[in-house]
Amino acid sequence: MPLKTNFILTCNLSTWDATSAGSIELPPPNYRVVEIHSIEDKAFYLLNEFCMQMGYPVKWAGQMLGFGAIAVLVLHQKNNGPTVSESVAGYSYLTGKPFRVGEVRGLFDPSPDGDYYFGDFVQHEHRGHGLQRLLIRQRLSISKQLGRQYAYAMTNNTIPRSVQNYKSVGFTISKLICVRQVLRFEITSIKSQEPGLKSGRLHIDGIQLPMGYGLRRISGLG
Repeated sequence: MPLKTNFILTCNLSTWDATSAGSIELPPPNYRVVEIHSIEDKAFYLLNEFCMQMGYPVKWAGQMLGFGAIAVLVLHQKNNGPTVSESVAGYSYLTGKPFRVGEVRGLFDPSPDGDYYFGDFVQHEHRGHGLQRLLIRQRLSISKQLGRQYAYAMTNNTIPRSVQNYKSVGFTISKLICVRQVLRFEITSIKSQEPGLKSGRLHIDGIQLPMGYGLRRISGLG
């Protein structure tokens, strides 16, 4: 049995618009969506603070933006008497550059005509309000404005809600990535699900074998 099955999902932006996959979703009351393109953006301090709370290094959020990624946040607004405070309810990123994907131990390259979506996270107390779909739709709008033709994401069979959310706004599973452990090795198989649909380029660590297979020795085993 596979240790885990990962999915590459693809959205063809040439046929997508804000209403092509269901009705337009607006943020629920007391939530708003913001984009962060650089550390100079007003809400960057909220992103940076949140990433540090999540255990990332102090400069990680800024480095992602400097690398060319764009962050999309959902902020929750709370009335505190005469003032309103905001906190991060959910966040996500997109990038048009090659990106290291630790879950599959490989490098995913969406260029030259695509964006890769990653880092989707909604805090537990804010789940159930459709916030991940908002994050996905906002990034699709950004990719469309940037002139991209495709958007890609990666998730796996342990988080079916994420797969469902991506599919509900116009994504299709384009490839399956299955990893099995045999003795001291990991064997990875990559299988197309929609042969006519682009799925970016994924370069798995280790030895590339015929028929979409890869072989990697597992370090640290006795």
